[in-house]
Amino acid sequence: MCGAAKVNHLSLGFGLAVICSLVADSANAVVFNSPDGAFTVEFPGRPILAKSQGRTDKGTAYEKSQWSVRTKDGYWSVTTFIYAKPRKADYSANVNGAVSAAKGHLVSDQPIRQDSVDGHEILIDAGKSGVIRERILWVARTLYFVAYAGEAAAANGSEVDEFLVSFEAVK
Repeated sequence: MCGAAKVNHLSLGFGLAVICSLVADSANAVVFNSPDGAFTVEFPGRPILAKSQGRTDKGTAYEKSQWSVRTKDGYWSVTTFIYAKPRKADYSANVNGAVSAAKGHLVSDQPIRQDSVDGHEILIDAGKSGVIRERILWVARTLYFVAYAGEAAAANGSEVDEFLVSFEAVK
């Protein structure tokens, strides 16, 4: 992504955390299959969907979809950006955009391989808002952000691990 589009995409994603609040009991895990069949993930409750459309700084159209659940333990989301044209995966720009959108600082950035897809897992200290533990994955024309936001103590817990690992993109 380029310039302000990086920040705007991510700002929208985390800004919706404030708007989208569905209280769910984390014991009520829900296996979620995206309506388009593009991915599955196990949420700690029934997710809600927010959609929007936009264009990057260079004019490439995209469709953004964000499925999210808020529990007493934090905010869980899968956000997709589906681009009209193929784009080059630029994890450095994606990580920098996520940190900027969170108005935090990067604690860690590790390359990962999940479901035969190379990506990055980052941890952002978002100050009073807590932390954001997020996996960023590119699959074809789709950019995925799989994220937990909440208390630092919970970010490395088994529930967050299970959520992040449960994500599976269909290629």
